[in-house]
Amino acid sequence: MASPIFLKAQGPRVEGSFDIVPPKDILVECVEDYNDLSVTGNATVIGADDNYKLSHKDISATLNDCGEGVITRRFSATNSNGQVVNADQKIQVIKKGPASVQFPASYCAPGPRHPKDLQPDKLPEGYGRPIVYQGGCNNLEIGYEDEVMKKEKRFWILRKWTLCDPCNRGQCETYNQLLAAEYSPVFGGHDFQESGNNTGSFDLLQNRPNPFSEGTVIGFVLPKTAYIHLAVQSVDGRVLQTYEGEYPAGYHEITYNTQGRAGEGILFYTLTTPTDKATKRMVLTW
Repeated sequence: MASPIFLKAQGPRVEGSFDIVPPKDILVECVEDYNDLSVTGNATVIGADDNYKLSHKDISATLNDCGEGVITRRFSATNSNGQVVNADQKIQVIKKGPASVQFPASYCAPGPRHPKDLQPDKLPEGYGRPIVYQGGCNNLEIGYEDEVMKKEKRFWILRKWTLCDPCNRGQCETYNQLLAAEYSPVFGGHDFQESGNNTGSFDLLQNRPNPFSEGTVIGFVLPKTAYIHLAVQSVDGRVLQTYEGEYPAGYHEITYNTQGRAGEGILFYTLTTPTDKATKRMVLTW
């Protein structure tokens, strides 16, 4: 929890037969529990008998959709004669920077599995869903899409996670997670049928990670053995790197390294076979 920053103002004091001093106005981050008085502070009653009662309630809260704004908290003290004094505290709620997120690691499941067994909520800790550590304030948008690839008795899932923070200028972050297992149609029914040695259709996958700064992995699927040509190009058409060779049917990966090239921006990569061709773009950052 971030250390609170105290503002200069203090809530008003009300004179009477006894008095109440509110906690200092305070600045807190939206991820903190500002309903907890150990975070925001409590009032002090002066000059009352031992039978006084102290309570509080938020009399106004102007918070936007990102959880930022001002809360006015009123503290009330009542003595044994029924006299009441009040004092207010201002709590300013802010959001500091983007969220800190740990994405799940790639995972190879033991034993025969069905793709349904590799849904996020069924995976071990660290392999299921992204973990938000700070800065989210419960307004992050997290989702994923799966691409399922199968070859003989094994299958792979390329899980593409997307995390967007509407309160951080709408910025989005993407992450690719690879899951693998031995395939069994018994686990999960018959909605993922085997069909001989079918490996799926030709497909060029989005690189991971993306954006990247030093190296990134480009995955692709071939329906049959083929000679491939993979070219990485800049936006002006300049060829930065090529890869060639014969690959069997199934899922494959090629790692592209920047090899110390300076610059940043959008790159394109094109996969060509005798029968198919596809192009995708990726972002290089420094």
